[in-house]
Amino acid sequence: MNAKILINPEVLSQTYLPEKLLYREKEKTELTSNIKNHVNTFIYGPSGSGKTSLLKRAILDLPNDVKAKYIDCPLYQTTYAILKEILPRGDFILSRSNYELTKELVRYSRETRLVICLDESDKLKEKEMVAKLMSLKICVILTSEDETSFDSLNSNIRANIPSVIRLKPYTSEQTLEILKVRAEEALARWSYSEEVLKRIANVSKGNITLALNLLKLVALKVEREGKSSIEENDIPEVPENCSIKLEL
Repeated sequence: MNAKILINPEVLSQTYLPEKLLYREKEKTELTSNIKNHVNTFIYGPSGSGKTSLLKRAILDLPNDVKAKYIDCPLYQTTYAILKEILPRGDFILSRSNYELTKELVRYSRETRLVICLDESDKLKEKEMVAKLMSLKICVILTSEDETSFDSLNSNIRANIPSVIRLKPYTSEQTLEILKVRAEEALARWSYSEEVLKRIANVSKGNITLALNLLKLVALKVEREGKSSIEENDIPEVPENCSIKLEL
C-alpha cells in the first residue's frame, strides 16, 4: 500500500482559516480597528488576494459585545436573503415581508452592536440594502475584486464609507512562504520539495486560492497514481483566467 501524501486536506481547503494571516497583518489591524470604531469599509483586491480570510479573521478577533455577520453575496443576493441571515433564527418567520423583517432588524440593531460583512458585494442584486443597513447605524464592510464597483454605489453610500483598503496580489515569494507553511501541515514531509512549491507559486501568479487548490489537486493526483512524491513536471500550466482542471 502506498503511503498517503495528503495527510490533512482541510489545511488546503477554502474553509481553513490560519491563526496568522501572512502578509496581511497590517490590513487586519486596520480592519479590526475600523470595525471596533464603527467605520464603514470597502476592501478590494483581485481574486485570491485574501479578502475573505481577512474578513473572517477580523471577525474572530472582535470583542464579545460586537455581533458580526459574514454574508457570502453570491449566495445571498437579495434584501430578503440577507435579512434572513442577519436576524436570529428564532426571530425569522418565512411568511414575513421585507418591511416586517426590516422592523425586526431595527429592534435587533438597537439591542446589539452589529457589523455586517458583505463579501463580493458587487454580486448584490439589491444594492439599496447597503444604504438601509447604514441608515440603521450598522457598521458595513464591503469587499469586491474590482475597485470600480465602489463607483457603482450611489453617492450617499460612498460618502458613508471613509475607509478603503486595497489588497495587492501576493508576490511569488509571498505565495511560496504561505505554501511552505500550509504544505508542512497538510502533506507528508517526504512528498514534496521547495522547488515544487516554487513552481506552484510561479504558475498561480499571486492568486493564493489557486495556489492552494493546485497543490491539493496535484497531491491527490500523484497519490492516486501511486507515486511517492510530487515532481515539478506534475504541476500543469494554468492559463490566464482559467480554473484548474486535473484528471483525478
